[in-house]
Amino acid sequence: MKWQLAGSLGLLLALALVNVQVDVKGYTRSLATRVLGALTSPTSHFTDLETSETSDDEDAEISDTSETENSDTSETESLETSESEDLETSETESSEMSETEVSESGVYNYEGTEPLDLTQKLMDSANKKEEVRNTAGSEYCLSEDDDPYTGFATMTPYRIASTPLKADDVIPAGCKPVQIWHLIRHGSHGAHRNDYIKFEDELPHLRRRIFRARVHWKGQLCEKDLELIKLWKVSKMMSKTGNLSKEGVEEIAGLASRFKSVFPGLLEKKFSIKRHPGDGNKIAFGTGSQNHQSAVAYISRMYDAYARYVPVGSQPSKTLQFYDYCRNYIEGVLNMDKKLKPYHTFMSGGIMNSVLQSVSERLGFPVTVANVRVMYNACRYYYAWYRNKVSPWCTVFTPKQLKVLEYWEDLRVYHDQGHRFEINSKQACVLGKDLMDQFRNRVENGNTELYAASYFVNPEALVTFITLLGLFNDEEPLNEFYVPKTRMWKTSQFAGFGSNLAIMLSSCVDDSFWVSALLNEKPVQLPGCDSSLGCPWNSFIQYYDYLSDCNFDELCGSFSSQLAQSRHWYASYMNEQWM
Repeated sequence: MKWQLAGSLGLLLALALVNVQVDVKGYTRSLATRVLGALTSPTSHFTDLETSETSDDEDAEISDTSETENSDTSETESLETSESEDLETSETESSEMSETEVSESGVYNYEGTEPLDLTQKLMDSANKKEEVRNTAGSEYCLSEDDDPYTGFATMTPYRIASTPLKADDVIPAGCKPVQIWHLIRHGSHGAHRNDYIKFEDELPHLRRRIFRARVHWKGQLCEKDLELIKLWKVSKMMSKTGNLSKEGVEEIAGLASRFKSVFPGLLEKKFSIKRHPGDGNKIAFGTGSQNHQSAVAYISRMYDAYARYVPVGSQPSKTLQFYDYCRNYIEGVLNMDKKLKPYHTFMSGGIMNSVLQSVSERLGFPVTVANVRVMYNACRYYYAWYRNKVSPWCTVFTPKQLKVLEYWEDLRVYHDQGHRFEINSKQACVLGKDLMDQFRNRVENGNTELYAASYFVNPEALVTFITLLGLFNDEEPLNEFYVPKTRMWKTSQFAGFGSNLAIMLSSCVDDSFWVSALLNEKPVQLPGCDSSLGCPWNSFIQYYDYLSDCNFDELCGSFSSQLAQSRHWYASYMNEQWM
């Protein structure tokens, strides 16, 4: 009987001890969860973001409730898992407990040691994570870069690509300019509709993901760059497709001012009853309000108070839109199977995958090519619109990544408008013929009625004509397998917003004529000329005689009504074929 009683008491005592241990461990884990949750909760920096997002109508419309709940649930589970791992790690690092006592303050008492505060242990763990993250992200911070990379391919603002204009650089001694043929790309403008839709739909979601990743100690963006993304709003992105930005107006107006100042004898005219403002200046523009507005900005600054008397017209020139009417070009180059286009294979190659991996590490979550493309366009548009401001979405990329993305677009333009196919440049013969006819009319016929031609065009016209002249032709064609260390074909230098090519004809004291060229107000050496100063007229026509040979219909094929109805084919092509 005594043995039975003793056994029963022993069993009860054992059960009591087990319950105490279970309760202690449960209390300990509950305490750890609360402490670590407080440590990893968003600071006021993130709380402000959530508040701004809640009040931001454009963000609220885009958010998906079910998706957010699922994301939050998975993140909560992830956080609980990390909490358990942190606790288990701290328990492993400490010595084995021979006897566990828990005070009311929740402090472990280890045998032979001083009490250890669990809160301090977890704070140290969190600080170590922050130190590692800061070390990893310290490699690049755009907000602290005094000389950031600004080569944004065809969306490079003109202030980056232009250089101070000097007459002596292109006009030899004993000569004076008598005629200018000026091909000008429009200034920076509001985002294309397809781009703006993507900005509106995707960027707020990407921004939320950036800060959610930050809460979990993921990502490498510095605090200043994060602040820029936090303050960014969709309303900062111009939604009026085609309308020039303020910077775009100044890009074109400033161009007119500088040319008039450097070549006053050519461009400043005295007006009378016989000579009206605009007489002698052939002005035309391509399709799109950005080209018409560029023409207006140019004329306003060129003629100042007399600008209202200069006829601009409202109808775009079909000649300046030649690439819209060249069937063989559209069907043979643009509509080619995307699998045969190098910039599509580049998109899925190792170089681009490296960019995706690097950007994913910087943001703290996996990104796709489509994610990168929309952030890159937002980066470029914003930088073009706002002078002296850091573009928030440019913080996503390092200079090395921007160079790869620049090459990606260079590869596309090289294929579609560059030296990749002969028809790319040959279709621009309509512009070459126009140039040669005007200059020949003065040199050979003595006609002085026309002194300027000012054409405002889309980049397709400018780039194909530059290609026709033989400029920026690398010995080794651009390809999708690697990014060359040096190359001549860089659209950032000749095809950005406001980029322009001026061909000038000068008369000299010995009754000869001289031809020179300016690209973005910088002298450029034309093939066939010995220097960037230019060359005599006879040398010019000997080399460029092919410019006058232009049978557009024979080259491009018949133009059908079906092709005419698809005026927006190119926007669809850019949206569906490239991305």
